Amino acid sequence: MNTNYSKPMFATALLVALVGVACSTANEPEKSSRALLASPSGRTDAFQLKHEPKSRSEVGRHAALLTGVLLGKTQDESEFVGQANSAAGAEGSVHFALPSNPRIKISYEENSDAILVLNEELTGDHESTNDIGSAAAEKVFESTFEGLISNAEISRAWDRTVVVRAQISEAEGVSGQKLTSRTKEYVFSVPRKINGIPVFGSGLTVSVHRGGGLTRLKVFGPQINSSTSGNGVETSMTGTDAVTVSVSQEAADSRIRAQFPRAKVVPVGLQYWLPDGTSRLTWTRVEPRYIYLMAPILPAVQDGANLIGAGSFVAVSSTDATATPTIWPEVGPVVSGTPKP
Repeated sequence: MNTNYSKPMFATALLVALVGVACSTANEPEKSSRALLASPSGRTDAFQLKHEPKSRSEVGRHAALLTGVLLGKTQDESEFVGQANSAAGAEGSVHFALPSNPRIKISYEENSDAILVLNEELTGDHESTNDIGSAAAEKVFESTFEGLISNAEISRAWDRTVVVRAQISEAEGVSGQKLTSRTKEYVFSVPRKINGIPVFGSGLTVSVHRGGGLTRLKVFGPQINSSTSGNGVETSMTGTDAVTVSVSQEAADSRIRAQFPRAKVVPVGLQYWLPDGTSRLTWTRVEPRYIYLMAPILPAVQDGANLIGAGSFVAVSSTDATATPTIWPEVGPVVSGTPKP
């Protein structure tokens, strides 16, 4: 009897899981923004954020700590630093494996401030049948979260109570017969928040294999110049910088839909957002803004130019109704490819 691992079905399951994460995180900050506006003052704080590139040695040191949590034992930092410094790759990216454990793969991307540690021994395991279940996987996640705090890869400012849960499934069976689906990984995503307001493009992902081992750890997002008090309140290291959220979510919704009438606009919510292209050498003051995912409904024209079909994020000020929204990436002229026969 032949075993058939259905790659298309696995890809679909992965897509469903990731879409589930995106939808859950999109709804959460919207609730936060409405709750903030319902408060007597509608006040919050601006914070200093920075995209700071890591040197290859820094990548190696962080990767050693993350791998120690992934495998449950302290790693030889010198091996990681050496491999990071000798790894080939484009500017702003570092990718390497360990000679002592070639199934452990490390990736660093400067643009997203992300370090990923991957255990290919488990990500490539399609045959084991033992499944610890979601409750036991949750305990593995909780232990991993505490381990990351212990080695300072994340801080107490991170709130694991807002974790978003998803599953990656795969299918197997005999060719020509109905396939059987089963859980491959339990995925736990923790969006980085500052006093309840998410930081755009920042968070932690922990994936637990159905057998109980960790398949991957990913920490990503800009640095935040803040400290956390004993009661969990985060404050700026440069002193209190209070702002008043005077623009409602409804007003921002109306404005963005009027500005882009030929686009599908999805509200993401109130978030701290440090756009790409800001200085990587200095801290940038960031106020919470309303974030939207905007996808042109083609054919569409904006400022006399045809819009491409790719989506963009749009940020609208929550404190100044007259401020110009920020679009990232910026929409450009239509790109034409080879015509179909």
